Amino acid sequence: MTSFWSVVSIGLMAVLFPMSLSVVVRSAQVQEHYDGRNSEALMDAIGGLASDDQSRRAVAMETLLREGQTAIPPLLDLLNSLTPNIQVCPPDSNLPCRIESRFRSDSDKRTRIQSYAISLLGQLHAVDAVPVLIRLLGQFASEGAGFHYWGPEMIGLIDIGSAAVPELLDSLRLAEERRRSIPLDNGSLAPYLEIQARIIDVLGRIGDERALKLFEELKKSNTNPFFLSYLADAEKRIRQKT
Repeated sequence: MTSFWSVVSIGLMAVLFPMSLSVVVRSAQVQEHYDGRNSEALMDAIGGLASDDQSRRAVAMETLLREGQTAIPPLLDLLNSLTPNIQVCPPDSNLPCRIESRFRSDSDKRTRIQSYAISLLGQLHAVDAVPVLIRLLGQFASEGAGFHYWGPEMIGLIDIGSAAVPELLDSLRLAEERRRSIPLDNGSLAPYLEIQARIIDVLGRIGDERALKLFEELKKSNTNPFFLSYLADAEKRIRQKT
C-alpha cells in the first residue's frame, strides 16, 4: 500500500523536476489519525522546502519543526526520494563501498533540498534517519588535502546524538574489517579509510564515551597518520565532554 507521505514526496519531485520525474513509489507504514487540516499544512510545508523564496522556506521549516514527530515520515520519504542509489558493502549494511568522486554543490536544487530535509531530521532527532545518513557519508568527495569534508549528513547525525552512536560504531567496526581485508593499490590509501575518518569525526562531536573502547582498538590496527590524527581529535572532544 502506498504511503500518503510517499505520494506527497512524489508531488514535490514533480514540482521540482516536471520533465524527469523518476521517483519510485515505495510501500511504507500508513500514518493514521491525521485530520485534513494537518495533512494539508504538512503538504504545504514540504512543498515550501522547494521554494526559491527564502521567507517561504523559513516558514516551511518552522512549521515542520513545530509539527515534531509527525513531520518525520514525510521528511524521510522526501530524503529517500532525493538520495541516489549508493552502493553499500556488504549489501545488508549501511556502509558505502566508496566515496564518490564528485563534489558537493549547493547550486544543485536536489542537493539543497536534500540538505534542508537532513537538517530538519537532525533537529527532530529522527533515529530512523540514521541508516540513510550513514549511507550519505559516501555521496561526495573530500575537498583539499587529507580527508577534509563537512556535509549536512554529518551535522544531522551529530544533532541526532547518542541515539545514532550504536549504528555509527557498527559501521566504523565494519569499515575497519573491510579496510584490513583489501590491500593497498599502487601505494594509494586503502578503501574505507576516508569513510572511517568521517564516522570518527561525527562520533567525536557527539561526544559519547562508548566510542572510546573502539578508538583504542583502532589505534593498534591502523597506523595511518591521517587516521590517527582524526582519532586523537575525536578522543579529545569526547574526553572534554565526559
